[in-house]
Amino acid sequence: IIDEAFNSYRYLIKNSTFCSENFCLKKLEEPSENEVDNIETSLEVLNILLNSYFKQKTIILIDNYDALIQGLIVNKLFDKYIIELFFALNSNLLKRNHTIAGILITSVYNLGEDVVPSNVQRYSVLQHNPLSTYFGMTETEVYGKLQNDREKEALANHIEDNFGG
Repeated sequence: IIDEAFNSYRYLIKNSTFCSENFCLKKLEEPSENEVDNIETSLEVLNILLNSYFKQKTIILIDNYDALIQGLIVNKLFDKYIIELFFALNSNLLKRNHTIAGILITSVYNLGEDVVPSNVQRYSVLQHNPLSTYFGMTETEVYGKLQNDREKEALANHIEDNFGG
């Protein structure tokens, strides 16, 4: 997926005054053993290229709905990479990078305090919106995807423990 995304922005590498093509490609073609490092590096390089080309600060949009909920339902566990990614984005990418205006994280639930760093501002845009029932799956639909009561109880306990309900 990351390769496809970068191929669509290859013109940025060729037009960048900040990042030579060899440097950017070398950085991207030397993957880390750590999946979070690869995502962070990809976001960092893409951000540098976008900033250099458009001369504007960028906003990173993360829609965590699909990955988290799908991971909970299909894999029956919370993906530890999500927590690592939030901390990496906050400490390594956002705080030390003057070319990023911010990171917008969309979600269908309130992320737990142990997941999101303290400097993140929370907004409840769709929480009381009449159209909010048309986005994503309802709690009933999520539990309906699980096979048995034990899985449902484990998921409910996990959500309560990690996200406050």
